[in-house]
Amino acid sequence: MAALKHRIQFYSSLATLESAGVPPLRAFAQRMPGAYQKASADILVLLKRGQTLAEAMACFPRLFSPLEISLVQVGEITGHRDTIYLALRDW
Repeated sequence: MAALKHRIQFYSSLATLESAGVPPLRAFAQRMPGAYQKASADILVLLKRGQTLAEAMACFPRLFSPLEISLVQVGEITGHRDTIYLALRDW
């Protein structure tokens, strides 16, 4: 149950930061819940190397399902990441 709570907090934080105009590089430097803290640090490194967020998330199949990765990719393409994060939080 804690894993679900952490997932909800993770996507809620990303949605809030995205809505506030915080760029992904700064968003992933923030403290994240549970297992997402370590993954966020690693994702930040991958983002700095030029990978997209969806590509970076794909490196963590235990945390992110193919559906989540695909939806984040759609959010990146359309420019509606905040909406995608909210949808993932609610899902």
